[in-house]
Amino acid sequence: MKVIHLSPQMWQTEEITELAKSLISFAADFQKASLKKDAKNAYLKNQYITLDNLLNTCRPLLTKNKLAITQELAGEYIVTTLYHESGQFKGSAMIFNPMAGNKSTNNLQAIGGGITYAKRYALGAMLCISTDVDDDGQIADTDHVGAEPQVQKGGKVKEPS
Repeated sequence: MKVIHLSPQMWQTEEITELAKSLISFAADFQKASLKKDAKNAYLKNQYITLDNLLNTCRPLLTKNKLAITQELAGEYIVTTLYHESGQFKGSAMIFNPMAGNKSTNNLQAIGGGITYAKRYALGAMLCISTDVDDDGQIADTDHVGAEPQVQKGGKVKEPS
């Protein structure tokens, strides 16, 4: 099968008809699944879905729809590949960074945390599953962590400054 590169970090087999059909069936099955946020980030005070919970929910549905997913560490990248039993596949490479450690973590724990975080996000992206609350980037804006947008007269929204 011929492989095409959609970008340096994304590739797939040229033909994906069977993969697409199975992915559509997976999405329909996933709508019926119960995936609940099962952990809380003590620092950001937000809830999220753990990698274990995501995998335990998705694996049976992937298998039912003749799909399998792998995630491998390749240097500084997490390589996620979604396979169909026909041999068709799509893959992506996501760079990861060690988590910012605290006083009670060592370098390996920070690297492991970064790998787990990247795997969760890469898996969610590959399967179109949201694993966090969409905050429109507010949490990433460290100067405004926890700040709420302000609604002004006339309905205009003033972002935190």
